[in-house]
Amino acid sequence: MVDPQRVGGVVLCGGQSERMGMSKAWLDYGGEHFLTRIVKTIGQVVTPIVVAARSGQDLPSLNDDVRVVYDSVSRGGPLVGLLAAFDVLADKCDAVFVCACDQPLITPQFVKKFVDLLEDNKAILIEHDGRLHPLTAVYRLSARPLLAEMVAGEELRAKDFAARCGALTLRSSIFSEVDPKLMSLWNINDRQAYERLRLHLGL
Repeated sequence: MVDPQRVGGVVLCGGQSERMGMSKAWLDYGGEHFLTRIVKTIGQVVTPIVVAARSGQDLPSLNDDVRVVYDSVSRGGPLVGLLAAFDVLADKCDAVFVCACDQPLITPQFVKKFVDLLEDNKAILIEHDGRLHPLTAVYRLSARPLLAEMVAGEELRAKDFAARCGALTLRSSIFSEVDPKLMSLWNINDRQAYERLRLHLGL
């Protein structure tokens, strides 16, 4: 078992949100912004938390103990934000749970399951319906040199980073006891998905 006090959190919110037409960090979830809700949720399990945003991005208010970092490269993708977060957390924890700001249904139990499963592995990755989820995962900060090398070389595919750092890929069924319908993985990428979420919430 990994000491949860040595696992931090990273929320990626630097995407352009072109399909949504607005910043997904500001989307409403029952009176709460997506980003605020997700930070609060994962903060029940991991600490400290870093939010990785694009340069100049406006964000909802966050607690003072949440650090915000900004991409050094425009449109560099999530690995650029992840590297910035790694640099902030390097002396504060051994590993990080990573998710995106468009996963409002993520639960503390789901996050804790990732942390518990890390053990001596370099990273934990989930596969669901034949799709890998490298941005809902746990990574050890020892992967920072590889991440820096990939960003410097403009190798920016998250799946490639997960593979090269030796991530253990687990079937989603392992998480069914804590999230039977895997709603924690639901990415709200566009207006249609957002309307489905609103229907799900009865709004």
